[in-house]
Amino acid sequence: EGGLIIERIAKPRDPAVVAQRAVRVVREGKLSMVDGRDMDVAVSTLCLHGARPNSAEVARVVKETLLSNGIAVTPLQ
Repeated sequence: EGGLIIERIAKPRDPAVVAQRAVRVVREGKLSMVDGRDMDVAVSTLCLHGARPNSAEVARVVKETLLSNGIAVTPLQ
């Protein structure tokens, strides 16, 4: 369980979907897997990769969504 999925070509992701997944990971400690089941995860940091064509938009929406849900966003030190 929890294996990596590697795409040969990074496709755009829906920023709103990514943002809601980020909120759920932080709030519930749950991540939806490809097969639809939930996986329990314990996270202290979210990392967004910049290889997708719309990664800047995804990062902006994720940050705005986390903040609007009362979740702190701070830089790594």
